[in-house]
Amino acid sequence: MGLLEEKRVISREKRVSAITAYQGINKVLQEDLSVTEIRQRIRTFSQGNKDEIIYALALLSRIKAPVIIHGAIGCSSAELYFYKETSEGTWYSTDLNERDTIMGGDDKLKKTIEQVYYKYKPKVIFVVSTPVVAINNDDINSIILELEEELDTKIISIYTDGFKTKAGINGIDIVLHSLARYIGGGGSSQAAEGSEETGDFINLISITENESGLKEITRLLEELQIRYNTIPQFASIDDIDGARFAKASVAVVDDEADVLLNGLYEKFQVPAIKSPVPIGLRGTGDWLTGLGKAMGIQDKVNGLIAKEEEKLKKHIGKKPLAQKKVFIDLEASTVAGLAAFLEELGGEVTGICVSHIDSLNRDKLKILPKEVFVVIGDGQPFELANILRKNKPDFYIGDSEHAGLAATLGILPISMTNKILYGYEGAAQLIKTILKLEKRTGFVDYLAQNTKSPYRESWLKKSANWYIKQEVK
Repeated sequence: MGLLEEKRVISREKRVSAITAYQGINKVLQEDLSVTEIRQRIRTFSQGNKDEIIYALALLSRIKAPVIIHGAIGCSSAELYFYKETSEGTWYSTDLNERDTIMGGDDKLKKTIEQVYYKYKPKVIFVVSTPVVAINNDDINSIILELEEELDTKIISIYTDGFKTKAGINGIDIVLHSLARYIGGGGSSQAAEGSEETGDFINLISITENESGLKEITRLLEELQIRYNTIPQFASIDDIDGARFAKASVAVVDDEADVLLNGLYEKFQVPAIKSPVPIGLRGTGDWLTGLGKAMGIQDKVNGLIAKEEEKLKKHIGKKPLAQKKVFIDLEASTVAGLAAFLEELGGEVTGICVSHIDSLNRDKLKILPKEVFVVIGDGQPFELANILRKNKPDFYIGDSEHAGLAATLGILPISMTNKILYGYEGAAQLIKTILKLEKRTGFVDYLAQNTKSPYRESWLKKSANWYIKQEVK
């Protein structure tokens, strides 16, 4: 059965053997992943993690269409952050109360959909289910079918019950699966803006990249005079529906976009250009080379690579990270590409932390040194504090969430939340940040000397994998 023939996408654990809990050296992890049936581990205690609903809301907030969050008001509280920072659309909550969890919230959902439709007259409305709905068993499909006959709009359900997976990225898969099923069945028949149905453009699939990082990728495409349709981030529903007319699809990060890449090929035979993540000189060059071969413009790509690398050669030649240790806390595919670039800068990657590893990205581990320490887990700062204290890196590279924690341990933090990570501009920006931080260590030194750890000394002396156990079936 094809991917899109299923009404709901299968969880990452079952579909691509995702693991979400592990601590140990890279060599042992690769051996564990090479067996037919992967040995799963579980956390007997979890400080907190982003579930699939958070990932789904993050992506939906950057699509230009209204979103209805069907659940208690707390389920939509995360959207306050996304709306403030990056939202491209608008969102509503059905605000289910205790009575609704028992009697059902069908009426509230129906009224909310009608309210959104008559106010905005959108082509598409997204309805996100939540754990509350999974408990009270609301019949969302019946409401959608009834209202789609009555209203001139397409209603797309996003089923995120929060119970069937520990891999938060599954929320992205659910959204992409629903979008892939929608394409060709609703919305406009027009392709990307300015294009007719001629296949003279590519789909640039962006899932989690910030806007500045994405601009660097589109700059490179424009240098090569490649027309592109950026989806689903920052896109309208017409842009997404027009993806079926593309000559090919290329993602910034393949394993994040896997469901949409495969869905477009399965449904419309739009081929996917598989490439490494465009980080650093080597990664960006390989990403462009793959694109050049697929588009038949290899000479033009070679010229662009040579021009861009020439600008950075003198900075890389100085080895700004010589004799420095680095700990990376990002996603698996990103970590591998970044680690390779940091080695070009003379650095030694001694540890990494990723939210999950699965069959889509496990080969990226081969790029890393065999003895590098690998942590798999999302939202576990108590483990991270323990590991960083023992690992003792000079630099911590991650998002803003744990950068402060690293600083209190005397580690120079580089938050990638609002920085450019991709392409040649990303490489240049990272080098500048490293050089600047090395000259301004005073604040981090002060924090390390004057900040008390929130974790007991007894915990920090224990092995950080204390709460990670082999799953017993």
